[in-house]
Amino acid sequence: MAIGRDTSLDAARGLGILLVICGHLLEPAFIGQEDVTRGLAFTIWRTIYAFHMPYFFLVTGMADKLVEGRRSSDVTATALQLVLTALAFSLLAYIPQVIAESVSVREILMRHLAGQRLGLAPLWFLIALALVRILYAAASKISGRVVYWSFLVTVLVVSWACAKYQFQPWYFQSLLGALPFYLIGRLAEAEGLKVSASAALCGLAALLTCSSDNFVHLAAGQYGDLPHFAAGALGGCCFALALIGYLRGVALTAAAYLGRRSFELFVISGIVLAASPLMRQLDNALGLLLIFLLGVPSHIVLARFLRRPITAARRAIGVLVELWRHPRIPPAGV
Repeated sequence: MAIGRDTSLDAARGLGILLVICGHLLEPAFIGQEDVTRGLAFTIWRTIYAFHMPYFFLVTGMADKLVEGRRSSDVTATALQLVLTALAFSLLAYIPQVIAESVSVREILMRHLAGQRLGLAPLWFLIALALVRILYAAASKISGRVVYWSFLVTVLVVSWACAKYQFQPWYFQSLLGALPFYLIGRLAEAEGLKVSASAALCGLAALLTCSSDNFVHLAAGQYGDLPHFAAGALGGCCFALALIGYLRGVALTAAAYLGRRSFELFVISGIVLAASPLMRQLDNALGLLLIFLLGVPSHIVLARFLRRPITAARRAIGVLVELWRHPRIPPAGV
């Protein structure tokens, strides 16, 4: 996978958002069962969740490195834009619940002040990415390598403590599974990460072996057995990167399209996850195939239909951040 090719990075991001969509489509098939671990849906879901978000952070690190080489950007401003975007879409998602009076405005405001329980569950990724970028930028300003790595290790230890003791302000607990993979992406060579077929097969074996009984959920700060998490996530990332390297023609174009529409699909997946009824009767091979065949195209259609309002909302937030960065001073005498 060549890091300098936008198509490959788009395709890598496209595979990531496809995994997100599939993971969210699976949840209504096993949520609410007496034993959620018994069915096929949970088995596939657990395998996806073992690596798909670490993979997303890795690819984001690679993309950020490429963009940084082309132009400079204000890390604080971009991080603020991510957080405001998450909060804005979260508030919009709460509107139906406010109308139905199932949650109070005060409760919503308290949740947002604490940076928890957003209106759309997947929005946690934007806040975690903002934290990752700020921490990476702060570490990059440290000259001594010992101090540099000590700083990063301290962040990970604090994140681990937050995860262990269920202290979850602003998704700091997710950094344990996010920051190391973002660093891998940033530290990749200029040619990108090239994964051989043998390494990909070893990675797949590690993923299947380590995820078979290990529950992982980065947003909740749940990692199960940490060595199993690390091995499974790295194995899954290797396999996914190798898969992108083998895509050609229509498959590569389709994956790149999903990558370019990843934010809209990301928002739509949260809406679908929140609105989906329980579908426990479909927790079998044919039922899950039907869910995927109907669910994935529906996400794409909805993302295309809602692309303009979603883009307009993001641009409005971008304008607010720019006004904060560069406030317009009225001329003298006005």
